Amino acid sequence: MAAELSPGDDGVMDITALPAWSRAPAACVERYRSHRLGLFIHWGPVALTGLDISWSRLGPRPQDVPEIGAQRTPANEYDQLWQRFNPVLFDAKAWVALAQAAGMHYLVFTTKHHDGFSLWDTAQSDYKITNGPFGRDVVRELADACHAAGLGLGLYYSQRDWWHRDYCTPNHNRYVAVMHAQIRELLTRFGKLEVLWFDSIGGDPAWWRGDELFAMIRELQPECVVNDRAMAVLADYRGTAARWQGDFQTPEQRIGGFQREPLWESCMTLSGHQWSWAPHLRPQPLPTVLDWLLRAIGGDGNLLLNIGPDASGVIAPDEAERLRQLGAWIARYPGLVQGSRGGPWLPGPRCVATQNQQVAHLVVTGSWSHIDLPFTSVPLIAVERDGQPLEWSAVTNGWRLAAGTTQDLPAVVRLRFAAQLPVCEPLPMPTIHDS
Repeated sequence: MAAELSPGDDGVMDITALPAWSRAPAACVERYRSHRLGLFIHWGPVALTGLDISWSRLGPRPQDVPEIGAQRTPANEYDQLWQRFNPVLFDAKAWVALAQAAGMHYLVFTTKHHDGFSLWDTAQSDYKITNGPFGRDVVRELADACHAAGLGLGLYYSQRDWWHRDYCTPNHNRYVAVMHAQIRELLTRFGKLEVLWFDSIGGDPAWWRGDELFAMIRELQPECVVNDRAMAVLADYRGTAARWQGDFQTPEQRIGGFQREPLWESCMTLSGHQWSWAPHLRPQPLPTVLDWLLRAIGGDGNLLLNIGPDASGVIAPDEAERLRQLGAWIARYPGLVQGSRGGPWLPGPRCVATQNQQVAHLVVTGSWSHIDLPFTSVPLIAVERDGQPLEWSAVTNGWRLAAGTTQDLPAVVRLRFAAQLPVCEPLPMPTIHDS
């Protein structure tokens, strides 16, 4: 994966200027927004090496970008890993159950990364999991498990394909025909899709027959939301998008700033900066993961948190435990994450706010003597922290909350209003006075 668009970047085309046929219905985008937190899974034969997916393949096509590092696998070795890839402990239901225990409401799975290996029984390629020793259609099992559990199903598909002989050659159109046929399989074989998550940048949309691609998506899965990497024209590899099509933006390995429209979703790796499994990686501490989540939803965005199972199909125990800890914390504060919007106040260095119907949550770190909140258009009627009333009063131009302190995890202050809070431009950030 590579750095992409970020909320607030100058030069990004206004989504309202995009052709209507390229966008999902507004209600579907809002449903995706309401989930707020999802699980990203990068997986494949590369787990046998413990190196990063696709980018560790030493061949003629991957760009030699700094993130890759020194450890690489020659292409002729990388492309044979699938013959030993036999994840006998893979359990789709267990993956789905873990996502739900983490407080997540959708899952995005890498069906094919840049290395070209397909994790479903595609009719378009022999380079697929059902031809290897495992012999099972992983995407089918995962889709069935998601649908049975009521977890939103998202499928990642990379338009890049460093294995396919026609990709980026004079016969590139032959590859694009295969790509479209594979995407058609994903759209028709696995039931309702919450999201299609593409991953390529640069070039003219005609390079992927983009208009035809979007027409197919909207015909076969009209309610599916699509990210901004299906078609994008960039000034350069690290540049700003001059044009993109899709329903939401995808800042990578960083949390975006406050932005109402278009929707955005930060994708972050739970352990280190590698997307696939590595034996030395350890998950970030819970306070760090909470900070990512809170800054995403406080900025009115989503968080897509990535893990990489090992070659046997097992999610690392310490990663699984961190996800369960995350879910346990979220469960303590109903309405803080799912269904919330950022606001009514802008995020600050030590606090973020979310709003949900008649309730706002203010999440604060450190200690304070008092907090001043700008008035909202709706009267405030009650404030509490952890189920206990918190003193507050009206002051000039706002409300003042009484003193408080936090330990390892942030404090959550729940504010109840006389009526539903409008979703509008946020008010200035709260002022926190140190104790």
